[in-house]
This record gives sequence, C-alpha cells and structure tokens, in this order.
Amino acid sequence: MEPTKQEIMETIRSILGNLPVSENDHQIGKIESILETNLERKRILGFISGDWKRLEEYIWLVVENYRRLSGYLHKIQVERDNETWTELLLELKKWAKGYLMKKNTGNPQLEDMIAECANEVSIKLMQAYFPYDTDFDPWAHRVTYHACLHYLRRAAKPSNPANHLSLDDENLSIPLIDQTKINQYLNAENRMILLDAIEQLSPARQEVILMTYFQGAPPEEIAKKLNRSVSAVYQLKFQATNELRKILSRFGNINE
Repeated sequence: MEPTKQEIMETIRSILGNLPVSENDHQIGKIESILETNLERKRILGFISGDWKRLEEYIWLVVENYRRLSGYLHKIQVERDNETWTELLLELKKWAKGYLMKKNTGNPQLEDMIAECANEVSIKLMQAYFPYDTDFDPWAHRVTYHACLHYLRRAAKPSNPANHLSLDDENLSIPLIDQTKINQYLNAENRMILLDAIEQLSPARQEVILMTYFQGAPPEEIAKKLNRSVSAVYQLKFQATNELRKILSRFGNINE
C-alpha cells in the first residue's frame, strides 16, 4: 500500500533528524522544504518508481546535493555574483549554440540569436526552482533546451518578427532594474543617487544604461554606436543592470 503524504513527510523528518549536529536548523528546514516541494511535484515518485525503500536513498541524494550546490545556486539566484554569471553565460552560449546551429547553420544572425537565447536562459535560471535531486549541468542543459525551443517558436511567428528579449523585460517579472524602478530614482530627491550610481559603471556600461533606459534605443542602435556586436550589447546590459542593482540596493531594497 502506497504511503500517504503525511507518512512520507514523517519519514523525511525522521531521517533529517539524524543529520550530523553540525547541520544548523536553517539548513535542515530548507532541505525539508525542498523535499516537500519535490513530493508535491511528483519528483520523489518518479525516482523511487514504486519502491518506497528507495525513499531514504532519495533523501540523502538531496541532502548531499544541497551541501554541494546550495552555495553555487545562492551566487546565481540571490547574490547574482558577476564573476559567477560571467562564467556561466559563456557555458549557456555554448549550449545554446549547440541547439540553434542544428536548424540555423549559415544564418548570418546566428551569433545574435545565440546571445538572445542565452540571455533568455539566464533569466529562467535566476528564477527557476532547483530540486537538488540532480546535478546542476544536466538541469541547466534542460532549461537551455526548452528556452531555445521557445525562442525559435517565438521567432518563427510573423506577428512577432523581432522581439528582442532583454534581462529587464517587465513581462518576465525578473527582479533586476526595469524602467519602473529607474523611474523611482528620477524625482528631484533621488535623481542624484541614480546619476551617481551610473557614473560608477564602466563607460561602455554607462552608455548601454543611458541609451536603453533614457533614450529607449534598441540593441542594434546601441551596438552600432559602440561599434560592437548585438550579442556584446546584451552581455554589457546584463553586467550593467546587475552592477547597478547592487549599487542602488545600498539606498533601499529596489526589488520590492
């Protein structure tokens, strides 16, 4: 007879109670929350395939992966660490290139397509729920694959021929810097805070921010002015908005 959800959670809590005393209450509580979510999403059912003796194996898999990967996920999704994201974006572009080249070999806009798709993947990774019952790369590969499929379907629609995706697209509800947040700093009291923050960016990043948010310029126009590729503009935009978010956060939580 298949155990109830309550019985499964009682088993989970019992096993987590045997974690080494070095584990703090926050970690145990977080792991329990992950396991409960995985139970709701039927990931546990998929792993054990009806053999409930494997439940303990699954729990320890999540525990070990949490110990190993939680710091990295925190840098990606919470800290948005610039160095970590710079390295990850390079990998995302390689993966996106592998998928997009299958149907777009010889396309002169392939490099820009790769950059846009990689940016879309990065947006999803910032928000996506990581179940800790798998390694990061296979999970991120899957996210990349589905994001590229979605990108290709969207690009193929004649009613949406040039929908360039940016990391601050309000429709995606990503807590970076969007136009609404910028507007909060355009009143007389806060304008100097915003301008001072922008001045702390590199010249290229300053130009991307000013042309994007204050002039409403598209990536192609910015690329032409900076004498760079559109893909380079997308990367500069990501780096600039991430850095600006951190600078402005010193003056209050801009993500609320």
